[in-house]
Amino acid sequence: MLWRGVILRLEKKSKQRKKQDRAACIRAVLDQYLASNPGRAINDAYFTCLGIKRELEAHLRLVFAPDTEVVDRLFRDRDGLEALYSTMRNAIAHGSFDTLDERERERVRGRLYEAETIAQRYVVAVLGKALGAPPLSRRVSGTINLALSDAVHSQWPADRYTKPTHMAALYT
Repeated sequence: MLWRGVILRLEKKSKQRKKQDRAACIRAVLDQYLASNPGRAINDAYFTCLGIKRELEAHLRLVFAPDTEVVDRLFRDRDGLEALYSTMRNAIAHGSFDTLDERERERVRGRLYEAETIAQRYVVAVLGKALGAPPLSRRVSGTINLALSDAVHSQWPADRYTKPTHMAALYT
């Protein structure tokens, strides 16, 4: 999809083209791993070529272009660490993540900051490209001081009031 001169979505492919691309991807993965690790070859061929991973990676390369480091952190093993996509998304979505195992919870918890940072960069990149604005180069913060008369009020006692209060500034 081209919007304001920026490509944010992949082109629409015909069924025949998708089939050819999948076959080429499967051949490439099998050629790389089949002789040394058949189990990994089959697993990688399925998740890389038939799942959403390939399309997601291609989309992110468009969004983050020309920076490929962010996408590589998501999809490539590096520095002895498993790729974030494998560590978090696949393990949780496909049930191999054991919530009772403290080591596994700690493994995911240790990577959350990295995943959150990439998600923030994604939002900033998409907004920057869609709106034609330069990416934010520094953190934006502010302070709001409200008079008590401008706050959200309730007739319920404070200990029984269960509605959110963190958005009170938006209602003034």
